[in-house]
Amino acid sequence: MLELRRIVVIGAFGVGAACGLRTDPGGGTGIAPACMDNDTDGTPRLGSCANPFPVAYQNGETFEGNIEGCSEGQSWCGGSGGEDYYLYKPHRGDVKITFTPVAGGVEPILRVVRVPADTSPCGNGIPEEDTHVCTAITNDDPSWNFYAGGVEWDYYIVVDSNGGGTGPYEMTLNYGIEALGNECQAKIPVQEEVVRLGRGGSYEWETDLAGSTQGRLDGKCGGPGTEDLFIVRMIEGGTLHVGVQSLDGGMAPVVGIVRGPGCAGESGIRCEAGTPGGYVETEISSSAATTRFVVVDQTGITGGRYLMTAWMD
Repeated sequence: MLELRRIVVIGAFGVGAACGLRTDPGGGTGIAPACMDNDTDGTPRLGSCANPFPVAYQNGETFEGNIEGCSEGQSWCGGSGGEDYYLYKPHRGDVKITFTPVAGGVEPILRVVRVPADTSPCGNGIPEEDTHVCTAITNDDPSWNFYAGGVEWDYYIVVDSNGGGTGPYEMTLNYGIEALGNECQAKIPVQEEVVRLGRGGSYEWETDLAGSTQGRLDGKCGGPGTEDLFIVRMIEGGTLHVGVQSLDGGMAPVVGIVRGPGCAGESGIRCEAGTPGGYVETEISSSAATTRFVVVDQTGITGGRYLMTAWMD
């Protein structure tokens, strides 16, 4: 049974907390006014980038907020309007974020950014590979996920908006493989052809990954951009090798072997990440026939053509 905890996050609209949609003094200088996302006493607004809401590791924790304030960051999917920041520090595996439609609310933009532990994304350019999620949230597709791993990183969950969009929102956080379930099976493109390999057999596939588009899979090697998923049946015991070569010098390839077609990063068995235009390879052994899922991903959102080769010995 899920534990439920509801948090009402009082930010710009709270009693006694006047948000800094104020401008700096010295008007008339011809310089565009700066948006100062502070309370009346000059401290950063709770929920701003400099003073994010804390997130506890508790299943079913629900946050209700209101998108207002300054725009302190954006990424490839937009996000030039007000935003709220949440700091997630437990560093524990898969995180599922689900938005609930709210009367009078806006369709928010969700961004999840990774920064070195105890640092801040405020005012900093975040590399593509460190923005794990960047997507508009719709009522038809309200749930997204990311993988948090390693005490060397902090993760900021940002509820963002496009310019001028304000209104209430509600989101719920759940954790682990169980929270993600198998819902991604209908959302990730799986190649129709099942790859069957025995010792001495090989298989090649050449195609393109789309660029500037959010993918569904995230894991220990990252991979915010679009991905492809292959079903590989090892018809006997042996070692499965999988290599991915970027063919056009664009994307930095990621190759992974996972236990199933779901979204969970925790289901990953092996993964390797490469450099732009590079080659990556991973392998796994089995003493008997088995089925594995192979992921071809990218560390950023560049997209591009790749060649995947799988073989057994």
